[in-house]
Amino acid sequence: MDSDDKWLEAASRGAQWLAQGVGDNGQWTTGHYQADYQPSYYTRVAWPMLEVSRDTSEAAIEHAALRVLESLIGNRQDNGSFKDWGFRPGQPAFTHTIAYTLRGFLESGRILDRADFTDATFAALERLRQQSELTNGRLPGRYDLEWRADNSSICVTGCAQIAICFLIRFEATADFRWLNAAAKLTDFVCTTQSGLPYPVIRGAVPGSKPFWGRYMSGRYPNWASKFHADALMMLIRWIDRHRADECA
Repeated sequence: MDSDDKWLEAASRGAQWLAQGVGDNGQWTTGHYQADYQPSYYTRVAWPMLEVSRDTSEAAIEHAALRVLESLIGNRQDNGSFKDWGFRPGQPAFTHTIAYTLRGFLESGRILDRADFTDATFAALERLRQQSELTNGRLPGRYDLEWRADNSSICVTGCAQIAICFLIRFEATADFRWLNAAAKLTDFVCTTQSGLPYPVIRGAVPGSKPFWGRYMSGRYPNWASKFHADALMMLIRWIDRHRADECA
């Protein structure tokens, strides 16, 4: 077995297990983060299933992921929000799970060439872009379905994730408003990184701002740093490419 094949084989086994749990209605019957709750942010699970299916040509995985997406797109509200895109039903959603939902649709739409999936995100992303511009990259930590904001704290992880979604839109549109908004979010996340002289947390990204806020209170989740690094690398790539174009 090639050294890279073992990773694809492992991914295939995981995707097959996920696909086997999806019913005809596009909902998983087991393995939920919250029992008996199928949140909209499960689009973020359908996306890597499609990535695996594309690399392995396993149609059953693609069909299961597609059933999930077609089920969840029905949760879109007229104002661009999605029902059940938070951790618990009926509660406001952190920007963390909002970004999961939106990116799942964006990436899945790209793989499947399904404009309806990508288009479903546009109203929400535009609202978040405008808010990012007005607040210099400091998005409210949570929103309810009517876009009423919880400003008691900022979900720093969500800011990094939303920046990635903005950069995906920039790649698709070449509209520099998306790049500018992503830069503001990323700049803000940089200001929250730990400067304490302890190697285990130096440079770490907190769950919330302030540190005791609602999301991952008093902690530095490793995925916050992961999403921040992703956003930084994407932003640097596009800035470097733009500079190269100007010099050409």
